[in-house]
Amino acid sequence: MNKYFILILIFLSFSEISYSNERKWELVDENSIGKFLLDTSSIKKDTNNQVKFISLVSFNEIQSNKSIKGKYYSAQFYNKIKCDSLESAWYIGQFYDVKMDKGVTNQGNVVDSIRPNKERWMRLDSNSPNGKINKKVCALSLMNSTCEKDEHKNSLFCKDLKKFKK
Repeated sequence: MNKYFILILIFLSFSEISYSNERKWELVDENSIGKFLLDTSSIKKDTNNQVKFISLVSFNEIQSNKSIKGKYYSAQFYNKIKCDSLESAWYIGQFYDVKMDKGVTNQGNVVDSIRPNKERWMRLDSNSPNGKINKKVCALSLMNSTCEKDEHKNSLFCKDLKKFKK
């Protein structure tokens, strides 16, 4: 019985390590509010010609908001963007009780998780932190889709892109 319990614990610890390594968080901007990160491994084009991605804000100061149950230091958003118009909307928000400056999302506790009642598509200022994230998402998505085509797969650009992504 003890052997099985120890094996389960070992398996769970490795799966947690593996999960945290799958994400590739990149710092896109930093200002007096906090750090704004993008999980570059989460960028996926969907069937509606939209691109889905995950972003994270690690706030410098503890935050509170009447629509969030409790105080939080970090917020992770599941987003989608229409790259032709740069309109974006988030569809899930998760709020954590710890700072996640480096994007390690398996620490701390979830304070609240919300879904908006209705999608609110917005075009953000391209120089704002989230506007910079949106531009980066669309640029990376375009590069990925270009390199998926047979005639470009072996180009120097696409080979360099593969190295960059590792």
